[in-house]
This record gives sequence, structure tokens and C-alpha cells, in this order.
Amino acid sequence: MDRMKAMNEMHFAILRRHMVEVIGIHTDLIREELGNAVLDERILRVMLRIPRHLLMPEPFADVAYPDMPLPIGAQQDDFAAVDVCAYDGPPCS
Repeated sequence: MDRMKAMNEMHFAILRRHMVEVIGIHTDLIREELGNAVLDERILRVMLRIPRHLLMPEPFADVAYPDMPLPIGAQQDDFAAVDVCAYDGPPCS
């Protein structure tokens, strides 16, 4: 069986752009429901520049960009990107 070729920076850049595009679509849909902006455009611009895969442990680099919870250990999940960006409540303690 052939192994899949490892992803490179170009692949990660494409995935990052796709992630931001999907988040933009989600926020547009939420905006239509709520009638106001739910995400500052500056956040999307920063998300385009941050190499999220470099912030992940190596085995999880290939799942750094899909809009899904990420494992953080102790049988818990991190929030999906849209959850974090759309949150408008008080800071968590």
C-alpha cells in the first residue's frame, strides 16, 4: 500500500485559507440571524497569518485547520474555531 505524501507549507496555507473562508461563511449566517456583526474582520486576517499547524503537537498538525474540536488530553476537547470566535460572553475563569 502506498503511503500518502506528507503535507507541506503550501498545503497548510491552502487549509488555513479554507478554514478562514468557512468561518466567514458561518459568521455571515450568524450575522443574518442576530442582525449584527459577530466577528471582527481583524480576527480573520490574523487567522490567515497564524500557522496553526505549528502550534499543534506534530501528530495533530494535519487536523489543525478543520472546524472540529481538537483533543487536548484528559478525554477533553478544545473548542472549534467558530465556537471561540463567536463567543461574546465574559472571560472564562
